Parts: sequence; structure tokens; C-alpha cells
Amino acid sequence: MLKFDKAGQLKPHQCIITDFQTVESSLLFNIHRQMLWVRYMDYYNKISQIISKDYTQWLGGGFVTEDDTPKDIEVVSFIPYEFFETQEYAFKNLKGEVWEKHGIVAHFVCVYPMQHPKRAVSEADRAYWLAHFGYSKRDLYTGKRAKKGFLEIKF
Repeated sequence: MLKFDKAGQLKPHQCIITDFQTVESSLLFNIHRQMLWVRYMDYYNKISQIISKDYTQWLGGGFVTEDDTPKDIEVVSFIPYEFFETQEYAFKNLKGEVWEKHGIVAHFVCVYPMQHPKRAVSEADRAYWLAHFGYSKRDLYTGKRAKKGFLEIKF
């Protein structure tokens, strides 16, 4: 079961490795959230037609909070470069406004292996998403960002 802090953010305030069953039992507590999840599962099934294993997704946005009516599920898919480079067009088609209209905000990171010349690109992209998912927006009064948790699902 997922846990939340007083502000309704996931805790611990870090990347939380989970699975579909835990998400479904912890976050689908009303019809609005269930409908977002159905749309996410449609999205997941589309990705699974391109790549079915050996990739990771991070889930963030309002969906991974206790908000009753989150507007979206933000998804970052970390795809091994051998799949991403051969199917780049197919992945880019999944990152469109069609999904955003349905509450799925999709992003992709091409993951290069350690010795690859472009490995630094993967590391920079991962650091960007870690900062984006791991912290709230700046508070208008204090200028501070609060830590928050997000979900990771491995396939």
C-alpha cells in the first residue's frame, strides 16, 4: 500500500518502485482516477506493441497524490537505445497531444549503455526528470520546492 504525507504527496519522498496491483489498490479510489487509469492502460498497451520488456516508466503528476481529481498522469518511459533508435518514429507518435487530451502526458528518454558516447545524454535526461518528479513547483511566497515521491514500474 502506498503512503502519503500531510500534503498528500507520496512518501517516502523518493523514487518508489511499485507494480500495477499496488497502484490500482492505492490510487484508484474514485471514478475520475479509474478513468485516468483506463487511459493510461490504453497508452501502456500501445507502448507494449513496440517494446514489451526491459524498460522502465516513472509516473508522476497529480495522479500520484491524494488529489481527488488529478488532471493527468505524467509518464516518462526510459527506453533502451537499441529499441528507441529503431522505433523512434513510433515512440514520437505516442508523445502527442492526442494522449494529453486524455490526461496522459508522455515523455521518452533514450537510455544509452555505460560505454556509449551518448551516455551523458541519458544521464542528463534522467537527472532532469528526477528533479521534475522529485520536487514540487516553487512556492510563490518562500521560493522553496518541497520533496515528493513518484512511482517507478519496471517491465
